[in-house]
Amino acid sequence: MLGILLKLNQLNFFWFFIMILFFCYLIGSIPTGLIIGKFFKKKDLRLLGSKNIGASNAARVLGFKYGLLIFILDFLKGFLSIFIGFFLMQIVCYYKNISFFLIDKTEIRIYFGFFVMLGQMFSIFNNFQGGKAIATSVGVVFYINPFIGFFGILSFIIFLRIFGYAFLASLISTLLVDFFLCICFYFNFLSFFPIYKKEILIIFFITILIFVKHFSNIVNWLKSKENKFVFNAKKNKNL
Repeated sequence: MLGILLKLNQLNFFWFFIMILFFCYLIGSIPTGLIIGKFFKKKDLRLLGSKNIGASNAARVLGFKYGLLIFILDFLKGFLSIFIGFFLMQIVCYYKNISFFLIDKTEIRIYFGFFVMLGQMFSIFNNFQGGKAIATSVGVVFYINPFIGFFGILSFIIFLRIFGYAFLASLISTLLVDFFLCICFYFNFLSFFPIYKKEILIIFFITILIFVKHFSNIVNWLKSKENKFVFNAKKNKNL
C-alpha cells in the first residue's frame, strides 16, 4: 500500500485517497442489522441471541426474511463501496485536473473493500462493535470475481445444510473462496477477472480477522453450546 500512497502523493491525491478510504469505512460502519431490528421489530440484536448484529443472528431473532434482507444490504455495502470509491476518485480527478487513467485502479479496489469490511467489523456507530463481515466480504469478492463470489454463496448454503451451523459454513466457505482465488491467481484461471498478488495477501488478512471474530462461536461449538441454524423462522426465534 505504501507504493500506492507514494504514487498518489506525487499526483497530489494522497489526502483525497485517505478521505475516500475513511468514507468506505463509514459505509461499512452503518449497522444495518441494528437499524432494521429496531425499526421493524423494536428489537436490539445486541441483546438477543448471539448478540451479534449480522445476518445469521438476525435470522434467528427477527426471522429469516429479515436475516436475508440484512445479508443483501451488507453484501451491497461490500460490492457498491468499490464503485462508490472509484466514483469519488473520478470526481476528485476531474476537479484536480488529474487523469483518472494514471491511477492503478486494480491495486486500489481491494483497499476500498478492506476498509468497508473494517467498518462492518468495527463500527464507529456501534462502539467499534459490529458483525463478522461475511456478507460484506462476499460482496467484495463478487466485485473482484463474480464466479467465485457466487461459489462462496452456494458453498455456504450447502455447508449450512450439511452441518447446520452458520459459523462453520461461513468459515469453510471463506477458506474455499481463498483457495479458489489463489488458483485463479497462480494459474491465471478466469483471466477475464484478473486477481492480483496484493489482493490475495489482503484477503488472507481479512480471513484471519473473520476467524478471530468467530472465536466465540468456535469455543461454543467445541463445548457443544453453539446453536444450530434451523431453516424455519419460528424455530430459529426460540434458539
